Amino acid sequence: MKKKTGRIIVNFIFILFIVIFYFTIKTKIGNMTDQTQVSLSSHWSITINGVQQEGTDLSKTSFPVTNIGDHVELSTTLPAISIRHPMLQLKVYHSMVFAYVDGMEIYSYGTRLHQSGAMVGSGYHWISLPEACSGKELKICFDVTEDNAFSSIEDIFIIEEKYITINFLLKNITEVIIGIFLFSFGILLSGVVLFLGKSGKEYRILLWIAVFSVTVALWMMGNTSILQLVCGNLNTLAYYEYLSLYFAPIPMLLFVLDAFDHKRTKKAVSIFTGIMIAFNGIVIVLNEYNTCHFPKVLPIFHSLGFCAIALTTFSILLTWKHRNKKSDHMLLQGFGIMVVFLFADTLRFNIDKYVHPKNINLSSSILPIGVLIFIIAMIASYIYRLVQLFYESKLFHPASMQSRML
Repeated sequence: MKKKTGRIIVNFIFILFIVIFYFTIKTKIGNMTDQTQVSLSSHWSITINGVQQEGTDLSKTSFPVTNIGDHVELSTTLPAISIRHPMLQLKVYHSMVFAYVDGMEIYSYGTRLHQSGAMVGSGYHWISLPEACSGKELKICFDVTEDNAFSSIEDIFIIEEKYITINFLLKNITEVIIGIFLFSFGILLSGVVLFLGKSGKEYRILLWIAVFSVTVALWMMGNTSILQLVCGNLNTLAYYEYLSLYFAPIPMLLFVLDAFDHKRTKKAVSIFTGIMIAFNGIVIVLNEYNTCHFPKVLPIFHSLGFCAIALTTFSILLTWKHRNKKSDHMLLQGFGIMVVFLFADTLRFNIDKYVHPKNINLSSSILPIGVLIFIIAMIASYIYRLVQLFYESKLFHPASMQSRML
C-alpha cells in the first residue's frame, strides 16, 4: 500500500513539474517575441451588432458568445511605428474579415466561401499595412459564419514581415515539437507495418497506434494553426482539423479491441466503434453538401468522445484486473494521465470561452502533453508485452527456441 501511495505521489510531482516547465518555457518565449512586435491590445472602440462595448482593452474585454450573422467592429488609431513592411497579425474564428485604413479597404477574406455555403475556417490573418499609416484610423470588421464562434478577441499585433514565421514558431515551439514527433512517428510506424504486409493482431495494434498518433498530430497542428505555415487555405485547414479530431477515437477504440479483448467489453467496444465510424460518415456527407458544417456537431462529438473514454477506461480496468499484467498497468497509467489532462483542458477551454475570458492565463492548451504521455505509454506497453511473450515462449518451449537459434 505504501509503495502504491509513494508511486502516485511521485507521478503527481512529475506531471506537475512537466506542466510548470511547459508554461515557464511558453512565458519566456512570449517575452522574447514581444520585443519584435507592437501590441495593439488597448484603446479600441468595440461594437457588436451596433452595440458599443464597455471595455477598450482586447485582453480584458469579453462579451456573449457570437453566432451566425453577428457583426463585430473594432476601430483604433494606429500608433507611431518605425517598422519596415508592417503587417497586422490577428487570429479570427469562423468569420469573414474586412480591414480598412482611413476608410479604404486594405483586406477582405471569406465572402466567396460563405456565399457558396462553405466553411470560412479559423486561423491567423496577416494584413499588409501602408508604409505611412501612423496616426490613421484602423477599422476591422468580423461577420460571424458559425454558431459559438468566439467570446473575446485575440490580441492584435503589428509585426515586421520578416519576423512573422520565426515569432510564430517560437510561440508554438512545444506544439511544433510534439506535433512533428507524433506525425513523423505515426507515418514511419504505419509505413513499417504496411511494408511488412502482415495482418496479425500484433501488427494491427501497431497500426492503430500509428494512426492515432497521426490523427492527434494533425488535429494539434491544425488547432494551433501550425499547418497554416504549410497551407494558407483556412477552409482546407478547418476541414482536416475537425476531421482528424472526429476520427481520433476510432483507432484508439480499435487498439482497445485488439489489445484488450475482454469478453464483457468486446461487444460494446465493437458496437461503439461502428457508431463512431457512422458518425464520421454522416458528418462528412453533411459538410460536403454544406448542410451542416463540422463545428455544428462538435457538442455531439464531445458526448461521443467522453463515452469512448469511459468505455476505454472500463475495458482496460477489467482486462488489467483479469490478467494483472505489467503491460496493462503501464497503459492504464498513461491513459489515466491523458484523461486527467483532457478533463483539465476541457475545463480550461470552457472557462476561457464562456466564464472568464482573457482575464486569466488559460489560453494555452496542456492536452498535447497528456496525449504524448499516453502514446509513449502505448508504445512502452506494447514493447513490454512483446518481451513478455518472448520470455514465455522461451520458458515453455526451450527446445524449439534452441533449434531455431541453431
